[in-house]
Order: sequence, then structure tokens, then C-alpha cells
Amino acid sequence: MTYIKDNGQVLVAEDLSGIGNLSLTVAIPILQAQGVPLALLPTSVLSTQTEGFGQAVTLETSTWMEESFNHWNAAEINFAGALIGYLGSVEVQHKILQFLQKKALAFCIIDPVFADQGALYPNITDEQIIHTKELLQYANVITPNLTEACFLTGMKLRENSADFHFELLTKLNRLTKSGGQIVITGISQNNQRGCVWLENGHLTYCMYPELTGHFYGSGDTFSALLTGYLWKKYSFGNAVKCATKLTYQALQQTERHKERPRKYGVILTNILSLLSERKEEEFYE
Repeated sequence: MTYIKDNGQVLVAEDLSGIGNLSLTVAIPILQAQGVPLALLPTSVLSTQTEGFGQAVTLETSTWMEESFNHWNAAEINFAGALIGYLGSVEVQHKILQFLQKKALAFCIIDPVFADQGALYPNITDEQIIHTKELLQYANVITPNLTEACFLTGMKLRENSADFHFELLTKLNRLTKSGGQIVITGISQNNQRGCVWLENGHLTYCMYPELTGHFYGSGDTFSALLTGYLWKKYSFGNAVKCATKLTYQALQQTERHKERPRKYGVILTNILSLLSERKEEEFYE
């Protein structure tokens, strides 16, 4: 699957945190460094990211979102694609669904952000998971982590075997647009961590030595990088490999700053330099 650059904007719909490098805060610089024309849609505005800082102050943006869509339509803004991340409420999910139903996008990448490490995020409801599945019908690409993949398919989280991964990917494929692609992140095997996808019907892994601890924003970093590479016409497999490699480099840089609490998110300095100078292409193309 290869996507073609278009003259339209790429909608990025994610939450925006005042403190913490994750979600929209990482997507903006990564996609700008890759030259992607953006239309930004904060699905909520938070004083901090939701873990490690106490109760965040949240500004709901659903009314503003609807008015923004109306303004963009009046201004005849064209859209080539979309990256959809954390939505946070059923009302916001409805507005994004209406947008996807009205637009014939060249590509739509959905990162179904609602769970990790075997559990749902706080305040996530069964209704939101149902509506997430509705949204996936409009996705060309989805990037669930292993926990989210299990919730979406109704499968129990069990040993990370190849048969289990194949069954997960096969079931997830039925939830997406015809011809859609799925990559499952957060796969751990033999002290390595990475992702898995199907290429020509065969399981394909991209793994790196496992780093210690949890990295807030790692999935957001990966999905933004993947979006940029697909927009630049990389094949799906190459885009996944490039996104995984640079995500790993960002996590390595974050790990080296041991004095900095992980709750502040991913450090992007090194990979943004590679992206802006186009040096990363020397390694992968």
C-alpha cells in the first residue's frame, strides 16, 4: 500500500497538553519536520498530561470543533488525509465520525488510544470502545497497542506467540476499511520490543532491545512518524520500519536523561534534527 501526496491538508485530531510531550505536542513538530501540511484539531485541552501530575484541568472543545469544521468548509479547505488519536468522549467521536463520512480522504490513520498495559485508561467506557470500532471502518491504517488490539477483538491477552499475533491482526483487519493495514505496537519478545504487521499475508516484526520503564507518548510519536512516511509515499512496510527506528531513537534519548521524570514525555530533539535534514532517508531508502 503506497499513499500519494495530495494538495490538501492532513487533519490531526488529538488532545493537547500544556505539560508533557505526547499527543498533539509531539505530532506537530514531527509532521512539520516531514513537510506535511497540517490542519490541527485539539480534541481537548489539558493543563498537563493525565498521568503523574494529579487531576488535570480540562477544556472541552467539541463546540469549537464543530465551528472549525464549518469554517473550514466555508473557506474551501481541502483535506488529503487524517491522523486521529485520543478523542476522550463520545461527543467528540461523533464529530470525527461525521467528518470522515463527509470527506473522501486519500488516507486515514487511526491510533485507537484507550488502553495500555492490560487495562483501559481512566474514564473510558464500553460505549467509547463501540464508537471506536465505528471509526475504524473509515481507516486505511490503524496502530493499536497490544492491549487495545485485544479489547477491539474481544481476545484475551496471552502469550506473545506468532499464532496469537496472526489471529489478532486477522480479526483487526475485519474492522478497517477494505484493504486496510494494521500494525500492533508494544510487542515484547526475547528482551526486545517493537511491532508486528502482515506483509503479503506473512507476519513481519520490527524489534529493538527493550528499554526499561514506561515512556509516555511513545505511541503518539510512532503514529505521527508513520503518518509522515506514508504521506511521503513510503510503502507500508518501509514506513513502519522507519517509524519504529526513529521512535526507538527518541526513547533512547529520553532514557539517557535520567534526571528528567518520564511523565514529561518523549524527547524529540535528535529525531527532529534527522527529519529536518532528511538524514533519516539515508538509512532506510
